[in-house]
Amino acid sequence: MGRRITVAKQETQPHADVLRFSVDSQLMGELGERLVTRNHVALAELVKNAYDADASKITIEFCDYQEEGEEELFPSIVLHDNGHGMRFTDVDAHWMRIATANKVRHPVTLTYGRPKTGNKGIGRFACQRLASELVLTTVAKVGKNYERTKVFFQWADFTTGTTLTNIPCKYKTETVASDTPGTTLELIGLKDEWLQRDFNTLRRSISWLTMAREVRRKGFEIDPGFAIELRAVEFEEGEGLILDQLVDAGWGRLLGEVLSDGRASLKLSGNYLSGTKTWISDAQFPSLAGVSCDISYFTSGESYPLIRNKRILTKSVLANLREEAGVRVYYEAFRVFPMGERGDDWLGLDRDAAARRGSFSNTRLNEIASRLGLDHKTAQLRPRNENLLGKVHIDGAAGRALQIKMNREGFVETESLHELVRFVRLAIEWMTIYYAQARNRYERNKAKVAEREFLEELRALDNSKIVLKNQSSSAVVVTALDFLAGRTSDALSRKPMQEPDKRAVQRAEQVIETRIQELDSELGILRTLASTAPLLFTFAHEVSALIGRLSSDALRINAMAKHLPGKQKREALTIVESMRETAKNFIQMSELFGIVTSARQSKPRRLYVHKLLEKVVAGARFSTIEAGIKVQVCCSPELKSPRMFEAEVLSIIVNLYSNAIKSCLAAQQRNIKIQISAQERGADFVLEIRDQGVGLPKEYWSEAFEPFCSDPADQIYSKLEARIGTTKVSALGRGSGLGLSIVKGICDDYGGAASISKPDAWSLAVSVKLPLKKK
Repeated sequence: MGRRITVAKQETQPHADVLRFSVDSQLMGELGERLVTRNHVALAELVKNAYDADASKITIEFCDYQEEGEEELFPSIVLHDNGHGMRFTDVDAHWMRIATANKVRHPVTLTYGRPKTGNKGIGRFACQRLASELVLTTVAKVGKNYERTKVFFQWADFTTGTTLTNIPCKYKTETVASDTPGTTLELIGLKDEWLQRDFNTLRRSISWLTMAREVRRKGFEIDPGFAIELRAVEFEEGEGLILDQLVDAGWGRLLGEVLSDGRASLKLSGNYLSGTKTWISDAQFPSLAGVSCDISYFTSGESYPLIRNKRILTKSVLANLREEAGVRVYYEAFRVFPMGERGDDWLGLDRDAAARRGSFSNTRLNEIASRLGLDHKTAQLRPRNENLLGKVHIDGAAGRALQIKMNREGFVETESLHELVRFVRLAIEWMTIYYAQARNRYERNKAKVAEREFLEELRALDNSKIVLKNQSSSAVVVTALDFLAGRTSDALSRKPMQEPDKRAVQRAEQVIETRIQELDSELGILRTLASTAPLLFTFAHEVSALIGRLSSDALRINAMAKHLPGKQKREALTIVESMRETAKNFIQMSELFGIVTSARQSKPRRLYVHKLLEKVVAGARFSTIEAGIKVQVCCSPELKSPRMFEAEVLSIIVNLYSNAIKSCLAAQQRNIKIQISAQERGADFVLEIRDQGVGLPKEYWSEAFEPFCSDPADQIYSKLEARIGTTKVSALGRGSGLGLSIVKGICDDYGGAASISKPDAWSLAVSVKLPLKKK
């Protein structure tokens, strides 16, 4: 046992003197510096205070403050929220009291029941940390009137050696009949310079607050959410609502609307897409006219590189965003619960993703996916609810068609509800198709980057004897294999590998790996295309037999018509004429098919281009004459192509010409023109086809040459089918998306180039330039 100490109880006298703690003003600075170490932390603390005041919005404005009659400008920040504000008694008891226990006694907010986020009552320390002066203006509703209080803080007055409680802060309070509740903080004369990185960090630190969605808590009003608006023109992306910046920073954003005729109009912008995608569906939603949706698609993991703005949507912000994910429904501006809540799968998205559903239920979507070169693997990219953040708005006639349940939980099971599910699913599935296309384009871009980095490493090696003849993907892959073979030989002979060689080996491996992945994704589509070859030859045989039968039957009907009375005779002769015209079209179609399939010469040679052009133009005459398209061929009969296989030259001509015809047909105008020109230009052979069709926006020009990219602006095939029918569209070629890719591939192999332009008086021109002597 230790030594025992006895302490005598101190006796106190009734009038004995007492001591009290006093607080030096230095405490404000000490706490400000220690508790609030960074300017963005200080400002975030003030934003939290607005959230705790049940505000639905706060505005943060970076500006210059100027006193009336003064010329000097002071960099400042103004924060304004629309919360419940403070009465004068609240300012006196809580704001002016250091380390108040108010948030401990009242951990949730009064109106919406939000868990309070502010810490340690350090809002006023944040103000002292940020600026030299503070003007606090707050308005609170008191009965039928409003109480407005304004307090002025000069932090320079809080000097060391001064008792904190003795420093006066001027204020003014008044009662007015009308005003708007809320609080404004004017931080005048900023102490630190704000850099772009500080601003970005601020946005990240408060973004999770802005994602607070509309939510209901038992015993409280429905929380409308919390919006943060930035007004900071001096910073990149410094203006606008943070939530809008977040939803725009994901992979893509979809806007949809049901038109008055019941069709769905969709518009999508996304990363790795050329321009904005639009589509008006054939599907009918007759009871939903006016219903709209706004849905953002977010990716993570291996797909995170597809995010559009990584400065705004960091991985940590994305993780918080997933807690708010889902597609929510608003009926006459009021939230319909629980649709879109966490765990509520009202659209069946999580169910379908788990089941790895194959093709889409809407056949038109399957056609679009096929045209973009996508197969059943697209289903593996179906989004879950956690990938989406969106709203569906219902009002007007659609609101009357959809009936809210008596308990306000969802809608009554009606056909209109099924239409709503089909509409939103259609929009999301359409977006999924282009997400899959973006994924493919990203992989191709990654392969290009790997090729470029490998070539840079190769050039850096002075001792490399490998010579690259051209920079096509195939040539780079072959070069990578040759390089690896050489380094393998060095390794077997136990020659030491230097660091530059090691880097080049890594790049070469990446080139081969990414190219294999790219080819693997294309192989399934190529198998499908290859499997149709036997059917094409069978079709050609059947067409020949059909031509014979049409001609024979036309002769028989013509002979019988001679014995018919006047009206019936005229009708019969009309049928005969129609049959002969159909036979003529089939003959021209079979000629065009025969031109391509018969081009089998075993050696490349120089070909008379004019003859080939005439054959192709004649073979497609069944479409151009009927549509009133005028075709002009400008080519010398003596002009010869470079030394090439005939099938290659025909492939270029047929692909470019058929695209021009389809573009003109989609324009739905008569007497428009197609011009085909071929000539020698210096050391090059140049073929160009111009048309006056629907054209192609410039942002799609590079995309048009990518494999499996058919009708990138989605403005040809829907118009074609409406004008000439599905059968004739099929005759022209529905579009595999390989045509221009094949043309570009041929040009690459011969050291040439393919390009798109828009000359005056023409909608579009596609040019092919090939060296007369192969490089």
